[in-house]
Amino acid sequence: MSIFDDLIPDGFFDFLPGVGDDENDPSPTDIAVAAAQFITLGPTGFIVSSAVSNLIENVDLSAIGNRFIDRVDEAIDDNTTAIAARNLFNSVKTEVTNFIDNNEIRDRFSPTPLQNLIEDRIIEDTNLVSRFQQLVGRAAEGGQIGRFVDADDADNLIELTADDRLWEGGLRSLAGNDRVIGTENNDTANGNMGQDTLFGGDGDDYLRGGKDNDLLEGSSGNDILNGNLGDDTCRGGLGDDVVRGGQGNDVLFGDEGRDVLVGDLGSDFLFGGEDADDFILRGEIAGTDATTADRVLDFNPAQGDRLGLGGIADLSEISVGAVDVNQDGIGDTAILAGGDRVLGVVLDVQAAAFNVREWTFLASEGDLTLNSIG
Repeated sequence: MSIFDDLIPDGFFDFLPGVGDDENDPSPTDIAVAAAQFITLGPTGFIVSSAVSNLIENVDLSAIGNRFIDRVDEAIDDNTTAIAARNLFNSVKTEVTNFIDNNEIRDRFSPTPLQNLIEDRIIEDTNLVSRFQQLVGRAAEGGQIGRFVDADDADNLIELTADDRLWEGGLRSLAGNDRVIGTENNDTANGNMGQDTLFGGDGDDYLRGGKDNDLLEGSSGNDILNGNLGDDTCRGGLGDDVVRGGQGNDVLFGDEGRDVLVGDLGSDFLFGGEDADDFILRGEIAGTDATTADRVLDFNPAQGDRLGLGGIADLSEISVGAVDVNQDGIGDTAILAGGDRVLGVVLDVQAAAFNVREWTFLASEGDLTLNSIG
């Protein structure tokens, strides 16, 4: 049920001036846009705002807004798990909040032996790759022809509707610190500017944070999440997800399912959850400082976890080094290329026990997961 169903009388949106089919007199809608505080969008971009609250009797927009915020916070904070503070020590971050717990853990995949071939695929399920391509392709099509549902530059509360599927480019929440809830369908949403919170809900969702520090959660379904610019927190939720950080110092969480986590640029923290996950380390952007390299926080090869090495031509480039990057007295493994470039650090795994041949694979730069998905 929609957040607004029990708070807004039937026909409320149709009654608002400038909403629905009434496109000839846009001035009342412009007024609403200029002062929007609480907003929900459909295919015509209708708006609920404090500027028009006096037009309708028995509608408490404050109650609507508070209910919406509670719903988003409950969804995001459900089953929270804090990342151990020791994993963040001696890094760019001192704390991470809003992580979710993993329930009903399933070991569905066994470790995959190394294939020292440049064409090895990151996502082996071709049907899943096809679904992801459809998600991205639909959004790209909508972008090319300008088929977007747009908000405005205020701090908005946005609940997508089933009708928003008519707009291939998806939601653009534009500027402002927005909170977005998706539907049970396949949603596409872009936070654009501002510190945004995007919750996909059910379905296969495509969520992008845009600029600034965003929080993205796919929830159930096979989702694509990309924090893009800023220091983002991205969580895949249930399903087989692709979770990317983009630029900035990001925290990525896979949750249940076979997930692919790609830190991309910046100093990133990758937490796959207790299922078989692939952590992609980008060799072409690696530096020489282990404290700023990407950190894999919960690598567990017994559950099928793998490291994918991007930008590496041959396994002979790779070596491992013993470090204690977070200075907790427990040995960690630095993944090295050319002897001094640190692709990433695997926490709590001793370098002497790290099995490069069984636990890593080469990720081609031509792989769709790196060059077109996300």
